[in-house]
Amino acid sequence: GVRRASDDDPRWMLTRAPEELPRPRSLERLIRERLRALEPTERIWLERLCVVGGRIEPGFLMAAFPPTKRVEIDEVLARLVRKGWLVPAADRYRFERPALREALYRALPVARARRLHAAAAEGLRAQPEDLEEAYQRAFHLHAARTYPELLETVSAILAPLRRRASAQHLATLARWALEALEHL
Repeated sequence: GVRRASDDDPRWMLTRAPEELPRPRSLERLIRERLRALEPTERIWLERLCVVGGRIEPGFLMAAFPPTKRVEIDEVLARLVRKGWLVPAADRYRFERPALREALYRALPVARARRLHAAAAEGLRAQPEDLEEAYQRAFHLHAARTYPELLETVSAILAPLRRRASAQHLATLARWALEALEHL
């Protein structure tokens, strides 16, 4: 809910975190209707894209979802832009609205989401010296529940990141490594 900031302040304040607010049912209905209007290959790509999130760039998509050709990726991305799902953003793409991506991701079956995260992690394997990509790879390995590779990745990047990463990133990596150890 919401409340007044104070008796003499007319502004309104949220009483809970924005992500805890319920989504309007009309939004979910609208997304379902828009999904039904897509071709099956476009729906498959939207599932993939909602998992990779901010990494919607053709080169990465080719690495994550082989044997896809560049021309196929360019065509599907252009169709999704024309249909209002994506917008170009420099050399990559993003969802037209974050709520679209979130709704698609929440609707994914767990096993499918894990497979797609594993594919995204595999697509990031090529650049192990890039610490930001290694962190993203660890994120996808954690989401895929691929614990041996997660532990290996975290072990490789924790020391180099210690000097450059925020305490929050380091704590997250440590938590993921501990979780991986518990499962091994």
